[in-house]
Amino acid sequence: MPVFVAIEQQRTEKQLEGASPLKRKAVSEPEGAPSVKHQTLTTSKESKKVELDVKLMSGESLATVTGLGSWTGADVQEALQPYLASSMRIDKLLHDGKELAHSQMLQDAHMEEHANLYAIVCGIPRLHLYKPCSAMELAERRDRWAFGDDENLCKEGVQHCGMETAPETGREVADAISKAADIEEICIVRSESDDAGSIVVISSPGPDPKRACLEALAVLEEGDFDGLLSDYSSDGGDEGLDSIWKRATLKKRDFQKCMQKGFTFSGYRYKKDKHDDDDDPENLAAKLWAVTKIMADTLTQHFVFSFTDAIVTAPVLFGGYASDGSIVGIVSSRVHT
Repeated sequence: MPVFVAIEQQRTEKQLEGASPLKRKAVSEPEGAPSVKHQTLTTSKESKKVELDVKLMSGESLATVTGLGSWTGADVQEALQPYLASSMRIDKLLHDGKELAHSQMLQDAHMEEHANLYAIVCGIPRLHLYKPCSAMELAERRDRWAFGDDENLCKEGVQHCGMETAPETGREVADAISKAADIEEICIVRSESDDAGSIVVISSPGPDPKRACLEALAVLEEGDFDGLLSDYSSDGGDEGLDSIWKRATLKKRDFQKCMQKGFTFSGYRYKKDKHDDDDDPENLAAKLWAVTKIMADTLTQHFVFSFTDAIVTAPVLFGGYASDGSIVGIVSSRVHT
């Protein structure tokens, strides 16, 4: 979505003056040290220093940092984060027109003594709810998303946003869904434990909906599965940890083709000629049909986000992109033991 990305980059460049505080301990600067726009981090004798002059794609200077030849692209991104507004991050770094990969060392990219980099910035995905709460609290609300030995799937200390701060078009779609049905009172996913859902909007999702969901829900990148991966090979992570993100799934789903059964995994079946079904006295199927129609008519790139069965209790998010680039969806859960 080129227009959305362009808007986000313009916002970023305007917000640079209000950059967030340092997220890592900065080396104390002696008297007469360079200005805040020039940061030098601890070095070692084993690796040569490299001065990095980093600019935005517009040509505006972002910062100058001094690192080591052994630094990776991820290290550079971490060092640059304090110079961005708290809602923004580095998406890619370019050197001589080529992307500097997260795991690639500066010395392997032939950067010695001094190098020029260009930074592509983007927004950080944020989750918006009608009843805002922390990431861990949302996991508890939705049947307690968990892995391994009943460990919470989400990060501690992450607070989700209220719906009033969501992008306007995304919020309007969410409001339409809320008026059509009380999602908190309707079964959205039937599994070993049935669950209702919560209406959500994800701001600044970018073009990758799977990554956007992982980041917005604040899902842990890795965790200790406590030997409970008999059907899954270990990722060989450090200290016995296995990747959680690698077990995320995303499937395309055309809500236009779900008008009879609805977008959910609930088993409700809408019957146009019968609205007083004895098996559905509250007419829930018709309400879900109305929600499905709203999502089909107002969203594109429909999908279902979830996880493999290695995650015991996992989120299930039915969503799509609104015209303003935000993601609107309904998040529920499924249980597999």
